[in-house]
Amino acid sequence: MTQNQLANAAGLSPRAIRELEAGRSNPALATMVAVVDSLGLTLDELVEVARSEPPQPDVTRAADLGDGVTPLVRTLQDPRMASRIVTPSDPAASIPHPANPVFYHVLKGSVSVDVDGETIKLRRGDSLHIDAGVEGAWRPDGGDSQVLVVEAVRTNGAASQD
Repeated sequence: MTQNQLANAAGLSPRAIRELEAGRSNPALATMVAVVDSLGLTLDELVEVARSEPPQPDVTRAADLGDGVTPLVRTLQDPRMASRIVTPSDPAASIPHPANPVFYHVLKGSVSVDVDGETIKLRRGDSLHIDAGVEGAWRPDGGDSQVLVVEAVRTNGAASQD
């Protein structure tokens, strides 16, 4: 439910909902009843969620990175992007582009990226965005390479894996 939809359902302004979500308002009980009714909740359920443990940061330590794919976000519900660090163990590996839009950023080494028949060389610090449906793959240019891959997530919440 969007903020505007909730505002309409609860008979409140979109600004009032934004202020509530941001914790910048002290709403009246009648306002909270309207909100929980619109969400199909009870006040008890809302209080229980408010008293629950706050989400913890999702830290990935450099020491945890090894060969292969290391997902960077493991705790978000319904993420819109999937991010991971790819460290190819095979210097001759060719990794196809995912079907979704993707952003590559070279963290270490260099890679060659094939984009619709053209090869683009990326070095440490270089980035590249590729739209959905672009044919091709990327591969390390010998030695150790490490690439941050950020991919748009499909509508079902799934992203392809390198």
